[in-house]
Amino acid sequence: MLRSIELHNETSVIRPPTQEEHPTLTYQTLVTFGTLYSTTKEGADSVTRTSRILGADWIPLIRGIRPVLSPVYERIKYGPLSPLLRTYNWEQVDPDALPDAINAELLRVKETWQDDKNAGVYDEALYLLRKLYAWGELFRTGRELENTGGQESSGVFIWIAIFPEQYFQLLQQRQPQALVIFAFFGAEMHKLDRLWWMEGGGKSIVSVVDECLGPFWRPWLEFPRKVVGLG
Repeated sequence: MLRSIELHNETSVIRPPTQEEHPTLTYQTLVTFGTLYSTTKEGADSVTRTSRILGADWIPLIRGIRPVLSPVYERIKYGPLSPLLRTYNWEQVDPDALPDAINAELLRVKETWQDDKNAGVYDEALYLLRKLYAWGELFRTGRELENTGGQESSGVFIWIAIFPEQYFQLLQQRQPQALVIFAFFGAEMHKLDRLWWMEGGGKSIVSVVDECLGPFWRPWLEFPRKVVGLG
């Protein structure tokens, strides 16, 4: 299964799932994500665990499933798994509608890449992350959500699926600015800690980023550390 959902790294064409197969494929993908991500919580040596928490396995899993599901997405989104896939009004979510204090914390991190050659990549990843935060606020405040059938957790998958590929490369290279953005993602993910397959995940991300960056970058991590209970 993992071989098929990583087809974005392949040149061969894989047959799209049939109408009978696509609910099973979607379910298997979500279960695989939960199982794979749960391995970040315990076991494995510290290097392997750090790599996993920073998405070496599960980010390609999420990003790679899109080409497989695209041909049958219209059928899936009206099937029994539709609540997990609906994107509500993501395109209309306004990140500037975030509470001022939260928005200020997110925008402040732009200071770390003002003169960086990858500033455009970081800007896009941060903009999409602010939309994720705004998405979460809609669900937590109950605004504009009647009859949408959306899921708060969908936002996590949306951000992972659509941030720039170059951002993922910078994250895997452990570039400080990419790690700081990912720590803020972890803080938002932590707000879904009530879900068994998210439990502990957000805090693990913030903790690992903090370990990777050390004391020099601690001022930029004050907000996510506070959200997950590390400081």
